[in-house]
Amino acid sequence: MRRIVSAIALSLCGAWVSTFGAGAFQVSALGSVEEITNCEDLLQQRNLTITYAGLAETSKGKSYCYVKGLLLPAVHFHVQLPLPGDWNGRFLKWGDGGKDGDLDFADHRVTEGYAVANSNTGHDNGAEPGSSFGYHNRQAEIDFGYRAVHLTTMAAKTMTGKKKTPARCSRFTNGSPCPWISSTWFLCGRIHPWMSP
Repeated sequence: MRRIVSAIALSLCGAWVSTFGAGAFQVSALGSVEEITNCEDLLQQRNLTITYAGLAETSKGKSYCYVKGLLLPAVHFHVQLPLPGDWNGRFLKWGDGGKDGDLDFADHRVTEGYAVANSNTGHDNGAEPGSSFGYHNRQAEIDFGYRAVHLTTMAAKTMTGKKKTPARCSRFTNGSPCPWISSTWFLCGRIHPWMSP
């Protein structure tokens, strides 16, 4: 019964989105009831605040599981998970341009089979343009500097079900922090004591 209700709710949501504007993603009715249910089950992730989980599709019509979440206090993230038959077994942390502050999509990478994650690095560029988010806000500096990249990566890897998923970073323009942070600060999943804030 839950699966039927989920399928009906997703169809109604799709009609609403097509009527009132799709925004950055489109809800898909292309997935099976099982795929819809498996995606929605991500709302129950332990130790993560997931605010949305449902099927969506890329601009080229490829279905995937779209998940949004929050890492307290202010890191908003989203994950684009290919459906199980489409996943290439790899994870990609999609980069953030400049000072970031928004969620970026990587539809073309999802179409290639990557599980893709991105975050706002702990601030909203619309409300706090440029570098103003860090003015007298040490937590925002920490989130932007390294915490958001690391925690978003760990949350997304939890959703893939494989914490040791081969990973790469792409599209960083603010000094390419992702590979440096991942390989230097978080060896073995822990921050070095001498780099603790």
